[in-house]
Amino acid sequence: MEKLDARKRYKQMILKQSFLKLLKEKPVNKITVKELCELSQINRATFYTHYSDCFALLESIENELIDEFEKSLRYVNCYPSQRQREVKRCIRGPNPAPS
Repeated sequence: MEKLDARKRYKQMILKQSFLKLLKEKPVNKITVKELCELSQINRATFYTHYSDCFALLESIENELIDEFEKSLRYVNCYPSQRQREVKRCIRGPNPAPS
């Protein structure tokens, strides 16, 4: 994962927060890049610098949540239990991508 400067991290955070706010109001397929950028007060070109569309933004949020969940599982137990492996398999699917 590449390191992002503070401005990029801030813009991505604002886009994610604005997206989640809109997601509470309507389904993802009804959210437009235009309204997301208006709400977040970020230029559309900046949005497209980071994401190809709203579905890519949603996928980024999902991956972030999964990564954080996996980190928390590692803190619970360095040696994963059968239950932890089952939970991870449910999240990632039966054939996870190689890490």
